[in-house]
This record gives sequence, C-alpha cells and structure tokens, in this order.
Amino acid sequence: MLVPTPYWGLFVGTDGGPWHWICEEAMNTYQQRRFALGKDGTLYATDRVGLTVSRDEGCTWTAIAQDIHRFEIPAIVADPITSRVWAAVTDADAGSGTGLWRSDDRGNTWQLAFALKDHYPLGLVVAEDGRALALTSVTPGMPRELMLHLSTDGGASFQSRTLSYSLNGMPALSMVPLWIDPRTPDQVYVATQNSAPNALLRVGLTGVPLEQMRVDTGIRDMKRDVRKDRLLVATSKGLWVAKSGETLQSVSTIAASQCLSIHGDTAYACGWNYAPDQAAIAKLSDDAASFTKVFQYHDTQSPVTCPSDTPVAKICPPVWSMYADQLGIDLSQRDNMNASMGAGCQVASRNAPAYGFSTLMGGLCVLLSLRRRRPLRPRSAVQTR
Repeated sequence: MLVPTPYWGLFVGTDGGPWHWICEEAMNTYQQRRFALGKDGTLYATDRVGLTVSRDEGCTWTAIAQDIHRFEIPAIVADPITSRVWAAVTDADAGSGTGLWRSDDRGNTWQLAFALKDHYPLGLVVAEDGRALALTSVTPGMPRELMLHLSTDGGASFQSRTLSYSLNGMPALSMVPLWIDPRTPDQVYVATQNSAPNALLRVGLTGVPLEQMRVDTGIRDMKRDVRKDRLLVATSKGLWVAKSGETLQSVSTIAASQCLSIHGDTAYACGWNYAPDQAAIAKLSDDAASFTKVFQYHDTQSPVTCPSDTPVAKICPPVWSMYADQLGIDLSQRDNMNASMGAGCQVASRNAPAYGFSTLMGGLCVLLSLRRRRPLRPRSAVQTR
C-alpha cells in the first residue's frame, strides 16, 4: 500500500506491515501534491507547476521537462487496465493547452486528449474498467458555469453538459466526479464542494441530477464493493453505506474518512489517526459496521530501502532523524536504527520489489505551524493493481 500525505510524502507498507517512508524533500516542493500509481509501477506526483515522476519504486524523482511541464495539474488518475495515465491541467488564464492530457510511456511524453480552453478543470475520475472517464470544469468568467464532460469510449471522444443544482436555495458552485458504475457508464456520481450542506448526485448527459445523499460536511470518495454488492461513501464525518438498490445510510464505524480502496474481498478506508479511530488506514468488516486498524503513522519503521546513490537514500534518513518524533516515534528505543541509517538506505534488488505497491491513498494534514511538519489525515484513495 502507498499512503501519500501532504507535508510528509509517502508511507509504504502492507496490511500487517512493515511500514516505511519516502520523504517529500526527495520529490518536489509542493506540499499539497497529488499522486497516481501507474499499472506499470510508475509513480506520479504533481508539483506547483508540472509533475515529477519516479520509475524506480520511489527512490528517484525526476521533473517532466516537456508537454505538461508548464501547467498546473489539479487532478491525475491512472488507468486501471493499461499503463496510461490521465492528467487534468490548466494555467492561470485557462488558455490553450488546458484540458485532459494522457501519457502511455511512463510520463515521458504527453498528448492533449480533450481541450478545455476557457475552463478550469475541477476533478477527474476513471471507471474501474477504464472505458468511462468523467471530468468537471468551471468557466473563469461570471456568471460561473459548471460543466460535466463524459467519455464512454476510453477517452476517444467526449460529450458535455451544464451542471446546475441548488442546496437550500443556493446554487452549487463546485462539483467533482467521484465514481462511475461500469454497468451504467453514462451515469456519473458527482459531489458538490464547499456548500452547506453538500450533496452526492447521480448525473447523466441529460435529465435532472438525482440526489443520493446530503451531509453537512465534505464528501470525499465513493467505491462499490462488488463481491458484497454494496456502495461505500467516505465523508469527513464518517462512512455511508448501502446495499444494491437501497438508500445510502450513515454508519458510525469511523469518525472521519476521506478515502476508500477495494482489494479483492477486503475494503479499506482512511480513518482518523488519533482518537477515536486510532487508525489512519482501517480494514472494514464485511458489513462495514466495524474495522481493524491497519496502519497508524507511528507504526513507520524507517525510510524505505533504496540504492545508496539515489536521492531518497541520501536525503530521507537525516530528515527522518529530525521529524520522526512528530509521528510519535522514539528513535532512541529502536536498537537497529543507528545501524540502518549509518549508510542511508540499504541496496535492494529492483527486480524483486520490497513493497509490492498495490494501493494508492492520500492524506490530508492539519496545518499547525510554519516550521514543523503537520499531523496526518488520509484524504483520497485510488484503486490500483
């Protein structure tokens, strides 16, 4: 599993451990970066402008130097079937080049797949089968116009419609796509943002949006647990769950959730690292009524294992020694720490990955100070292989 966390970087581990860390200092300077993990193992991290890429399991990060290097990237998503990666990009003027770009060669080159001049992209989602893609955008001028752009042929073509919905008499000013059911690829589940309250809507290319739920907090993620035939929705005040054909209902399983990920028979959710959840990553029970802790940040053992000449091996160990205590880790109690940090990270075979990247999750940190790293809170999840 990968747990990207703003202000910290990447936490890497498995259900059952061990857990290790890739420091953000080795990636780029954008602390609110977004991540994607390609099917081929390539890691992508957005920068303030452009993108950095790792093709060696996170040990070396290189800035993309062409095509989308001059754009802001508000959303990046890996295709679940192929090695393709999609990026929604823009600039300050929403000018030429704004739109949806794709790469099929590990981020080396990028092609504009769908132009969106005079629009700011807001969010992007790809269906589990890779066939349907949905992108939302807003016009920069007044009056603002929200748009949904939908492809049901793998991004070869798109159809667009205006999005309009009112909550308590006030128009929603921002919406992001959360999920597409592959069984009905012309229907997109979108969540309003920054409204009071927020709503989850099911939207097609025609007709009126259908409200699925309403909550007085942020709606963060949505997944379908196929084997258990249930829908899961993550919000900043916990989970909502529904069996197929039933109405979504709030459950008290975890206090806050901002990401979901399905792996085979198991559903994982981002929880609150501190009380009451005491679980940054939680494994949900079959009925989603309880959970087992998978990871808290103080479970992290050390920086990841990388060849000694890589940036992560050189940069992350000294950073770890400065900041590990903010995760609740007492390095003086770890007998093997000094030995493992003396030569940076140990060399590991690239042909036999030590961590088996399988899940991409995100983290949200609460800003406390300007100089210290922030506490940690998972934010969003993307199902990968």
